[in-house]
Amino acid sequence: MRSRVIGGEFELSSVSPIVPMQGDYYRYASGRAALYQILMSIKLTTFKVWLPDWLCESMIDAVRKTGIVYGYYSLDRNLRMDVQTFVETNKPISEHDVIVLVNYFGLIDVDRTIEELRRLKVFSVVVEDDVQAMFSFLDDEHLADYCFTSLRKSIAVPDGGLVRTKKEMLSVKSPNTFAGYKLHGALIKGAANENTNDDDYLRLFEKGEDLIEQNYESVMSDEATRIFAATDLEFVAKRRKVNANYLIAELSKLDIEPLLPIGEGIVPLFVPILIDNRDEVRGKLRRNGIFCPVHWPLRDDMQQLPMGRVMAEKELSLVVDQRYNMEDMQSIVEVLKKSLCK
Repeated sequence: MRSRVIGGEFELSSVSPIVPMQGDYYRYASGRAALYQILMSIKLTTFKVWLPDWLCESMIDAVRKTGIVYGYYSLDRNLRMDVQTFVETNKPISEHDVIVLVNYFGLIDVDRTIEELRRLKVFSVVVEDDVQAMFSFLDDEHLADYCFTSLRKSIAVPDGGLVRTKKEMLSVKSPNTFAGYKLHGALIKGAANENTNDDDYLRLFEKGEDLIEQNYESVMSDEATRIFAATDLEFVAKRRKVNANYLIAELSKLDIEPLLPIGEGIVPLFVPILIDNRDEVRGKLRRNGIFCPVHWPLRDDMQQLPMGRVMAEKELSLVVDQRYNMEDMQSIVEVLKKSLCK
């Protein structure tokens, strides 16, 4: 019988000794800090930033902080930019504009969209948001001018936003003020037993979350660098794919398809689904110790985003990460069956 909770922030048992980090990246405190630093590096020549109509509020906050004008473009049913409509509606599109393309859950072929834009003579700067797609980010080849990711979405690091680009960017040196709280919380959670008060680590996670907005000019912590360098990414990828494949097969028996197809070789962040009674199902999962996030709640200033409204009501992200095994996946399926098959 499963006894542990599924979902929530990553736990840690220890911090690895010094291990050299591979890869030529600019390192910042978070994904939003990475986006902010990208935009600030090109601010003097930027006319406008284009964002998708389904996104995390932190992206909007990062763009607002730069002071650059921004607007939205529409996504199609496959969560890709409707390139033809975008070009026809907004032409001429300046080469000084910035287009942000989100690799949702690591399941979007961003290069394909860039190729379509170039065929239609759109030569704006392209930023690839791989916050949900760390493994795509780590691939060597990208057509985007800038790519960035947030490590703490995928592995047990307290902080860390990476940027890869051939262009010049400013490095930052100020230590970030939230990593310590996230790290302390993760270590307490990793050592938790039946006598542990969950509030002990939840308060630390929340304190760290509250401080992220104050760290746009901060660097990735040494602890995060060491943990990332020592992480067995091959194991992480394999476990996620095995868990996702099992869930997809079982969901098909319930006539539920993933929000996006998960191709062979793809490492998903979650298995996202759309269900009409999402909040009811999510509540039942929570009562069974299974905490699945939604992407993303809408603030009042985001109500005008069409795709965002649909997803805020129906999207549910099923957890498949490397902490969990087949028994955990079976637990998710059993609760879903009881919730959906009445």
